[in-house]
Amino acid sequence: MNDYEKLTYTPKELAKVLNISLTTVFKLIKQKEIPVIRIGRKVLIPKAKLKDWIDKVAQ
Repeated sequence: MNDYEKLTYTPKELAKVLNISLTTVFKLIKQKEIPVIRIGRKVLIPKAKLKDWIDKVAQ
């Protein structure tokens, strides 16, 4: 793994990656649909858990 490879996305980055609105990302986070890590007020979405979530909802 590259030392600079990101392990998480911010909600804004995730919206861009999934081609959905930032509002939709926050709605999914609030509904606990997307797994998140909270560090203080910072919300991060782990890439590994995101892949699992995508696989789950794609079925």
